[in-house]
Amino acid sequence: MNTSRSSAVSAKKPPTAPQRVERVQPVGDVIPFGQGWYQAVALLNSLLAGCAFLCHTSSDRLTSRVLDHWCRPPDTYGNVSADEWKHLAIPRHEDGTYSQCTRRDPPDAGEFSQIVSCVSWDFDRKDSGELIVSEWLLVCDQRWLLDAGFFIYSTISLMWLPVLGTAADRVGRKIVVVLSVPALLFTGFASLVTGSFQSFVALRVVVSGTTAALLVTLIVVLYEVTVPAQRTGSCYTALALMHISAALAMTAARTIRLGWRYIYLVPMLPTSLHVVMFLTVDESYSWLMTTWRTKVAERVALFAAWMNGVSADECVTALTKTVQGMAQVIEGDATGKSPRESIFSPELRQRSLLFCFIWCVVHYCYSQITRAGSLPLNKTTVVAAALSMAPAHIACYAAVCRFGTKRLAIVAMLLLSASSTFMAAAYNSSPNTALVHAMTAVLRVMASVVSSLCICLPIEAYPIRTRCMGVSFAFAVGWAIGNGSELALRHTPIQRTDVSLVSMSLLTVIAAMAVNNLPLPGFGDDDSTSTFSRRASIASKDDIRRSFMESLVPLPKRPIMTRKKSARNIDCLPEQFSLRLSRISLHSDSE
Repeated sequence: MNTSRSSAVSAKKPPTAPQRVERVQPVGDVIPFGQGWYQAVALLNSLLAGCAFLCHTSSDRLTSRVLDHWCRPPDTYGNVSADEWKHLAIPRHEDGTYSQCTRRDPPDAGEFSQIVSCVSWDFDRKDSGELIVSEWLLVCDQRWLLDAGFFIYSTISLMWLPVLGTAADRVGRKIVVVLSVPALLFTGFASLVTGSFQSFVALRVVVSGTTAALLVTLIVVLYEVTVPAQRTGSCYTALALMHISAALAMTAARTIRLGWRYIYLVPMLPTSLHVVMFLTVDESYSWLMTTWRTKVAERVALFAAWMNGVSADECVTALTKTVQGMAQVIEGDATGKSPRESIFSPELRQRSLLFCFIWCVVHYCYSQITRAGSLPLNKTTVVAAALSMAPAHIACYAAVCRFGTKRLAIVAMLLLSASSTFMAAAYNSSPNTALVHAMTAVLRVMASVVSSLCICLPIEAYPIRTRCMGVSFAFAVGWAIGNGSELALRHTPIQRTDVSLVSMSLLTVIAAMAVNNLPLPGFGDDDSTSTFSRRASIASKDDIRRSFMESLVPLPKRPIMTRKKSARNIDCLPEQFSLRLSRISLHSDSE
């Protein structure tokens, strides 16, 4: 009898071995709508944002140059030429140069005249038009206003860039873009007609922050909507075109010798095209799936499939498999591990510190190379550097697609270090040779390549939930320290170009070592499948399975009729996967 009873029990409950849950593809790597025109529009939007950012940054440096100046003569000496006035009334320094802040009073008294400070100035405008320095007389005793304004609108304004990056990760990428574009358009055009330097600085603060936020957000969107095999290549293409177009535009502005208002009109051209983003920018599909906004993700995916020529059935099939995989991961993972939603979490803290250091080095080198007066520069060098960027970035694109961003970034940093060392040696022998000017053009090209690669690195390394915040934080910290070091070197009593080049060489080697210690690309995407909130993730395995079973809705018995709607409004996702996540949260709360 015992034998029969045991056999009956075994028949009712057959022994089952523990099943192993297969690893599914991360949510961010599943693009159900293919590759096509949808990604081309995203690339165009990121290109416009990047070109506007670089043009605004270059315009700030170009319009804040300090021209040669001297005390303006009184009206009684209005018929005297500039050279005659200098020889008559301007004292000389020990090195033979004319004083820029003092003059003799009276001018024709010779040794019996007194040395007084200037009240107004004349500027040498043979190589440029009216700049902000000559517009508001930011020289001599007023020079500190120029440095303070540069520090405020290029550094302090980026302190709220991590805030916008956090908002993009929490509430969505599209919301940040929609709010930033009107602010950028208004402040950008208002800065052209302002009448005071204080209001000009306040407006440029908003311009600097919004352009940086748009660049980071739209590059991240481009990365997340592109198929995994082409993500790195697409992002690098947008960044390379950004550097090439901005270099050509600002070189033309420098050559034509425009005034500061006309120079700022150059970056306002791509800025004005940001209006198109209201019609073309869509929310990131990967971010929507990661945050379980499946209905919105379905509409975005179907619209993208319509643009790319992918059938709706194929898109819905891939989308359904993604939801099934997400449910499988939640069901098979009862470890209670919460998703990494902060760049300061134990898993992400090390790479966040490494990226901050890398961007500090990149911004320091970029500012030293592009800053006026830091390296020997003439019009031929500027034009040669702008024309050389296209073939250099084309070669780097091929290398990125073959070897990856991390390897190429290490090689590019080492080449930049070697070029800086070689130029330091050449500069010591003779500072104005053709070799030195050629090396200046090489350094400008290498700086653009390194900065493009270093933008791609954090995008690849962070998970979807912290991607914008991680890139924004590293970018802001590096920008602040880079600009701060530039101001410190500008006020150093003894400024030596060779010492600056050697420091760049050493720092880039250390930065290459930091890049080598970064995790492999795509490491952060593995956690993107952990899609519930922290409170839901600590529920037990049985609780999660029961919540899923309760949320299933039976299919209708009659055939489903096809509804004629636009591609964006088609609801083709099967109803059995219409998850009511509120039940999961409520069930977790009750536990």
